[in-house]
Amino acid sequence: MRRVARDRDLKTSFKFCFDQARGNVKTLERIFVTFDSKSGFSSNGMLGGFADELESKTSVFQSAAEIDSALICVSQKVLSHQIAMYNWLVCWASAMGFYAESRMLSKILDQKEVSARELSAIAHDICQQISQIAAA
Repeated sequence: MRRVARDRDLKTSFKFCFDQARGNVKTLERIFVTFDSKSGFSSNGMLGGFADELESKTSVFQSAAEIDSALICVSQKVLSHQIAMYNWLVCWASAMGFYAESRMLSKILDQKEVSARELSAIAHDICQQISQIAAA
């Protein structure tokens, strides 16, 4: 997504989110091993892919601002999905007595919520660009 994005702030945001996600993978792997072994919980299919939607949205648009707005749309869907799943996982882990895991998941959830707010601010700026193009 970072390679397709045209807006500098959007590229930076995608890079930050990607780097953050790489760091979270090891934490999630540890947590899911604990869940799988102690509770029968299966982590298979937890985070669905949005690649097909991304491809269909970006292939329609021509201008950089339109492509960036499509990237933001799909990114916001991914973040919303992740936030919902992390909310559920935090509650589930606490209910099952996995308190340390719940705290780790809460930290990841906080990161996702910050990313969502930052992406919304970038979306606002890009929508203004699109409005200015349309008005011209």
